[in-house]
Formats: sequence, structure tokens, C-alpha cells
Amino acid sequence: MFRFHKIDPVPISNRDSLKAKNNSQQIVALDVVNKYVFYDKQGIVFHEYALPSDPDIYNCGGYADKVSKYRDPLLLEHLQIHGVTETALSSPNFPILSSQSPKLDLILFRIIKSLLDQKRSERVTLFDLGCTVAEHYDLLDVFFQAEGGCAETSLSYTGLDQSSLLLSTARLMHPDLSPAQFKLIKSEGSRFEMLPGCYDVGLSVGVINHVAKPHTALKKLLTGCRWAVVVQLWVTKKDDGVWHLNHSGIPFYFFSKKDLSALGKEAGMQICLGEYTPQEENSQVNSFLGISNATMKTLGSYQVVFTRMEEFPLGLKLLDHMIND
Repeated sequence: MFRFHKIDPVPISNRDSLKAKNNSQQIVALDVVNKYVFYDKQGIVFHEYALPSDPDIYNCGGYADKVSKYRDPLLLEHLQIHGVTETALSSPNFPILSSQSPKLDLILFRIIKSLLDQKRSERVTLFDLGCTVAEHYDLLDVFFQAEGGCAETSLSYTGLDQSSLLLSTARLMHPDLSPAQFKLIKSEGSRFEMLPGCYDVGLSVGVINHVAKPHTALKKLLTGCRWAVVVQLWVTKKDDGVWHLNHSGIPFYFFSKKDLSALGKEAGMQICLGEYTPQEENSQVNSFLGISNATMKTLGSYQVVFTRMEEFPLGLKLLDHMIND
């Protein structure tokens, strides 16, 4: 019988390690390895078991698991009883609902419902940037079912991702949806083409920060969506945006509030901020390499809504009122 313990190979320090200065001319090679290490009571390793290193496999498994949890009949029953509300999402019986993604889906759902109620669109067109296996579609569908409807008759969904594995899985997990109402596009997250105003609403959760050109991706999304764009964006408290490396060695851009304000004004949209999650409280605290505790305190993620709607049921704060917070 073995007892497994998590070991942090890159602990956060009081110093930004990538900015450290010393006299060494050595080059450090960065690699990411997932493995089980078996050692005896003396600490001597006697066996190692390497796990697959392809991030697509982990992403696919993790997001497919989300879909299975969203499709739990008990979850639908819970929402039918308690309503599609913030309180219902915080139930200890369904911890999957308390994470950042479902909270953003709830904001998006209310915007979609508002557009339908105002007759702005008979069927709302939704563009999901970084769709993985289209798990957002599934939760929106559960929200609609809880209120007596369904996503299939209310939404026209388009998802974009650069992973063939994730897109193939998305199609396999939604076999009964018409390709005309459930479209999937393979593309890098900042190299896609989108005509101005061709979608009603847009969505992206934690993807725009690590595409090749974050500003370009967000501009395209804001231009391509008529009414609103709902995103989870990682931000810095500093005046200017900053690049860091994530745990996979991929450049990751933290927007500043001034970045967001400029992008919103260029697109002619109001910007509202919802819940803020400090990176120290994020579910993946050690997602970034070479960042000190002091730098970590300046980083976090916001629920952000860009909108051209005159009124919508959110109760969020306008960014222009918080630019110096």
C-alpha cells in the first residue's frame, strides 16, 4: 500500500527567479514532467511511473468530466428546485458549480435570456473562444431546462479551439445537435476571422490571456459580437499589462485595467467587472513560474462584461469607476 504526497518542484519564493542576477553562465532547461515516484523509508527512489505529457489529454479528460457532472439529473433537479441563481451555484452538494466557469455561464445566461425576452433575437448566436469540449453549451442547456426551455431551440452555438482532440470530443459528446446550430472551428485563438457583428454574444474563459496575440483576439471578439462579450480575464494591478510564463512554458499576458478600458472604448462598449479572484486563491496557484510572493499579490482574474446593451440584469461595477482601485 502506497501513500501519495504532492511535491512542489518550483515553490514560490520571495524573489522573481527569472529576474535573479548571478555570475553563473549556465543555461537552465525547463521541462514539465508528470510522474509517480516511489521511494523507500530511506528516501531512495526505486521506481518511477511517467504519465502522458500531452496537455490535450489532460484538458480533454478534465473538461469531459465537467460535462458528465453538468449532465447529472440531480444537478438539474437542484436548479429546478432552487432556481438558476448565485445561491444555487454555491451548494456544497454540487461543488462543480462554485468554480469560476459556471459563475461566468450564469452571467452569460442572464444576458441571453434578456436578449430573448426583449425580442432582440429569436435564437441567440453565441461564439465560444477556446471552447474545449463545449462544456459551456451543456451548462447553459441545463440552465434553460431548469426554467422550462432548452439550448437547442434558444441558441446557435459556434465554438473555436486549436485542439483537434478537443473538437472531436465535443462533436462526439453532442451527436444529436444539428451542425447548423452547433458549429466547431479549428484555429489558434487569435488567428480566426470574424465579420463585424456576426454574432450576438461572445464568451471566453481564461483563454485570451495565453493566445499568440491577446489584444488582437479580444479586439476581434468585441468587434464580432453585437451585444455583449463575457470573459474571464487575468489582470495585473500594475498600470501596464505584463507577460509571465505559465507552468507549460507558454507566454501568458496579464491585462491591466487601462488595457481593458482602451479596448472597450475602441469597440464602443461599456465595461463591467464582476467577481475578482486573487491568484493566491486560484485553484491553480502555481500556474506561473519564477514569480515571487510580492508579484503574485498583484495578479488575479476578473469576470469582465463588455456590452452595448442599454440595460442588463447583472449588477456589476463599471470599470471606469474602478480604474484606480
